[in-house]
Amino acid sequence: MKSCAYPYCPNRVSLDVLACREHWLQLPLALRLRVMNSWRPGQTLTTASPEYLDAFQDVMAVWFEACEAEPAACEPKGKSR
Repeated sequence: MKSCAYPYCPNRVSLDVLACREHWLQLPLALRLRVMNSWRPGQTLTTASPEYLDAFQDVMAVWFEACEAEPAACEPKGKSR
């Protein structure tokens, strides 16, 4: 198990997925397909294909845009500003 890749998400996910269901489904379908089609079992950020890294960068851009629109959703849980 590992943490969901969404900023500060406390959910745990299996090693073969990028994010929890809630955050995964926030992504546009076309971007989810790019991630799924470029992911290979056992890859890490240091061994990933350029296509996967490009898709991952786009995922993070979507998520950080969501954080800018709703900052409270991206704060560490249990901490206040």
